[in-house]
Amino acid sequence: MRNLIILVLIFTGNFIQAQIVKGIITDEGNKPLSSVSVLAKNQRTQIIEKFTTTKGNGEFIINLSEASDTILLEVYKLGYEKEFKTIYKSELVENQKTDFILIKSNIQLQEVFIKNTRPFTVKDDTVNYNVNHYKSDLDKNIEDVLRKMPGIKVEEDGTIKYKNKPIEKLLLDGDDLFGSQYTNGSKNISPEIIDQVQAIENFEENPLLKNVKHTDQVALNLKLKKGMADFSANFDLSGGIENRLQTKANGLTVSNAIKNFTTISFNNTGFNETPYDYFSGNSDVASSKISEELAAKAINETSFSSDVGTQRANQNEYWYGNTNTIFKFSKATNLRLNFTALDDRLQYETSNNTTYNFSGDSIINLSERNKVVKKPTLYDLNLKLTWKNKNRSMIENDLIYRFEKSATDNFYDSNYRNQFNSKLVSKNKYFRNHFLYTEKINTKNSLQLYTQFSVNDKPQNFSLSPGFDYLGLNNLVSTSDQLSSFSKYFTNFGFNFYGRNKLGKYEINANQSIIQNKLESKLSQDQEDLGNDFRNDLDYKILNSTIEGKYSFVFGKLTWINHLKLKNYWLNANQEKLNRSVFNPKINLVYRFDMQNNIKLNFISDQNLPQENNLFQNYILTNHRTLKRNSTAFDFQKYNNVSLDFSSQSAYRQFSWMLTGYYQTNQNNIFSTILIENDVTKIVSYLLDTKNESFGFSTTVEKYYYPLRTNFRLRASYNWMNYQNQVNNSDLRTNINQSYSINFFMKSAFNFPINFENNFNFQYNQNKTEGLTQKFDFSSFNNSAKLIIKPSKSIFFNVTWDFYQPNLDSNSKYHFLDTYMFFKPQKENYTLYLRGANLLNNKSFDVKNISDYYSNLSNYSLNQRYILLGINFKL
Repeated sequence: MRNLIILVLIFTGNFIQAQIVKGIITDEGNKPLSSVSVLAKNQRTQIIEKFTTTKGNGEFIINLSEASDTILLEVYKLGYEKEFKTIYKSELVENQKTDFILIKSNIQLQEVFIKNTRPFTVKDDTVNYNVNHYKSDLDKNIEDVLRKMPGIKVEEDGTIKYKNKPIEKLLLDGDDLFGSQYTNGSKNISPEIIDQVQAIENFEENPLLKNVKHTDQVALNLKLKKGMADFSANFDLSGGIENRLQTKANGLTVSNAIKNFTTISFNNTGFNETPYDYFSGNSDVASSKISEELAAKAINETSFSSDVGTQRANQNEYWYGNTNTIFKFSKATNLRLNFTALDDRLQYETSNNTTYNFSGDSIINLSERNKVVKKPTLYDLNLKLTWKNKNRSMIENDLIYRFEKSATDNFYDSNYRNQFNSKLVSKNKYFRNHFLYTEKINTKNSLQLYTQFSVNDKPQNFSLSPGFDYLGLNNLVSTSDQLSSFSKYFTNFGFNFYGRNKLGKYEINANQSIIQNKLESKLSQDQEDLGNDFRNDLDYKILNSTIEGKYSFVFGKLTWINHLKLKNYWLNANQEKLNRSVFNPKINLVYRFDMQNNIKLNFISDQNLPQENNLFQNYILTNHRTLKRNSTAFDFQKYNNVSLDFSSQSAYRQFSWMLTGYYQTNQNNIFSTILIENDVTKIVSYLLDTKNESFGFSTTVEKYYYPLRTNFRLRASYNWMNYQNQVNNSDLRTNINQSYSINFFMKSAFNFPINFENNFNFQYNQNKTEGLTQKFDFSSFNNSAKLIIKPSKSIFFNVTWDFYQPNLDSNSKYHFLDTYMFFKPQKENYTLYLRGANLLNNKSFDVKNISDYYSNLSNYSLNQRYILLGINFKL
C-alpha cells in the first residue's frame, strides 16, 4: 500500500498542471517565421486574454496562468492565412509544444486572382478534403470520391476506414442522419451537393462526454455546399439494348425543423448501390456492429464472389427505397427515422471441377453445373429519440426492427448423381431496443446508465429433390428436407462512469448480460424423420458479469491507454455447465512525433465464448452434399494479439504512408475431421488444445508528384497462418496458408483535355501441409487502364480496358472494354450520357480456388454486353 501511495505521488508530481504554451511557427517550406502574432482568446467570449509575437527563430512562449480554462490560440501574419487551436489548461503537460505551419494567403496581381486550391487542409484533429479536387464526371456517388482521398479506404462491403480504422459515423452537415447504416448515404448521395469531406479524429458524438472521455474513434462529416436550397433533387433514367434499365431518384430536404434524404431506385445492370450484398453474402455495416446479438445460421446461404467485379457477374433486378429523416421538434428533442425496403432477383450459372488430393495417393474428381436463382426481400426500420436537458443530461432510445426473407433455387447436373435441385428459404427477424441516459455531474465527471434487449430468429427450410439416402439403405428418396431454427435472446444493462484529472482521463464500466441461444433442427426423407442422429435440440444459456477500468495518460508526446476488464461467465448448454473468470487486458501506446507522424502499439489478450454453431452434436445438412456436426467443444478459445501501426500524413506535401503489422496466437482451436466421398461430404468439428499462429503486415504509400501532375499509390500486404485438420482418415495435419498482394495505382491531373488512370493488382495464395510434398497454389493479376478525354466543359469521354489473367499457370486471359460519355449543355440542369459495358461480350469467366486438400476450377456466367442511353437532371 505504501509503495502504491509513493507511485501515485510520483505521477502527481510529474503531471502538475502546466501553465505555459510554447512552440515554433514555420511556413510550408519549414522556414521559421518571425513577428507572427499569437493571441490567446477566451473560447466562449472571444476576448483576448494574452498576447505575444514570435522571435527570429519562429519560437513563441505564452503564459496562461491567469487565462480562462479553455483558450482559443490564434496565430496570424500579414500575407498568410490564420490558424487556430483549442487549448484546455487542464490537459496541458510540462514542456508540451504547440507548433503551427502557416500557408500563404491568396495573392492579387492586378486583375488576376491566384487562389489557393489545396486538395485538403488540416485543423486540429480534422482534415478537410476539397471534394471538387477529387471528384470526376465518372463518380456516381460520394463513395466513389472517398475512394480517391488519401488516408480513406472503402472496403468491398462498404465499410469506410480512415487511417486504417473503421469510421464510427457518417454525418451530413454535422447530423447523424443515417445511423449505423451509413452506407445508405455513401452509396447514394451525389458528390455534386457536397463541398467538403471532413475526417474527424478523436470523435465523440455525445456532447456531455467531451473532455471527460478518451476516444480514438473517427468519423466523416459531409459538408453541404453553401447556398443549398431547402429542397434539391437528382433524377436519373437510362435504358438500352438487352432489356437494361437503370432509374434513380434522390431528394434532400434541409430546414430548421427537418432534414431528410430519400432515394428510390431500380437496377438490372449489375450495379449494387444498396448497403446489402446478397450476391457475395457480405454482412452489411450495421449488422457487423451488432454481431454478438445475432443468431447463427445452420444452413449455408448460396453466395458468390467475383474476381472481375460484382457488377460484371451480378445479374440482378432490384427495387430499393430508403428514407432518412431527422425531425427537430425543439432544441432539446429530435427524432431520427430510417426506413429501407429492398426486393431483388439474382441469377447466375457456374460449372465447378474439383480435384481432392489426399496425401498424393487418393484422388477424387467431382464436377457439377449449377444454375442459381435467388430472391431476397428486406424491410429495415430504425427509430431513435433524443432528448437533451440543456448541458446537464440526455436521454436516447434507439429501436430497430428488421425482417428479411431469401428464397434460393439451385439446379444441379453432376458426375456423381443424376440431375437434382434444391430450395432454401431463410428468414431473419430481428428486434432491438437500446435505452441510454447520460448525466453530466460536473465539468470533470459524467455518468451513463443503459439497458438493452434484442431477439433474433433465423428459421431455415432446405429441401433436395430427388433426395438422398443418408441412412445408406440404398432406397430411392423423393425428397430430403432439413429444418433448422436458430434463435437468440440478448439482455444487457449497466453503467459507464467517465472522469478526468491531472493525470489524464479514466472510465469505469460495469454490466450484466443474459444470453440464450436455441437451436431446433431435424432431417427427414419423404416426410419421415430420420431419428436422433439427425435431430438437434440445443438450449445454451450465458450469464456474464463484467467490470472494466480504463485510464489514459499523456506523457508529452506519448499517450498510454490501459484497459483492464474482468468477466465472469456462467454457461449452461443442455446438461453441460461451465463457470469461468476471464481477465481481459488491453494496452494502447500512441507516440506522436509531430502533427503528421505517429506510431501505435496495441496489445490484447482475451478468451472467446463457445459458439452456438459449434455446439450442436447431431448432423445438419448444410448444403446439397454436406452433413455437419460437432463433437464436444464446450470450452473457451484463447487468443493474444499484438499490432504495430505507423502513420505519416502530410497535407502540405500531399504525402501519406501507413504501415501495419500484427502477430496473433490462438489456443484451444476448432478443427475438423473431413470425410469426402463421391456423393456426400461429412464434417465433424472438434475442440483441440493446440496453438495456432498468424501474422502479417500491410502498407499504403500515396504521393501526388507535382512535376508529373500525377498521383501515385502503392498498397502491399502479406499474411501467414497455420491450422489443423484431418482429411479422409488421415492423421492430424498441420497446414500453412500464406498470401500476398500488390496494388499500384496512378492517375494524372494534367491541365489539358487528355488524362489517364491505371490500376494494377497482383495476388498470390498458397496452401501446403507439413510432411507432404504436395501444395496447392495459384497467382493472378489484372490491370485496368483508363483514358479520360475532356475537350470542353460540356463534353466528356472515357474508355476503360481491363485485362485479367486469373491463373498465371493457365492460358485463360480476358479482355473487357467499357466506355462512358456525356454531354452537358452550358447553363442547363440536365446531362445526357451513353454507357457501354462489356463491349467485347465476354460470357463467362474462370477462377481458381484452393485449400490444403483440393483445387477447384470454376467458370461462372457474366452480364453480357449492354449499352445504355440516359439522362440526369437536377432540381
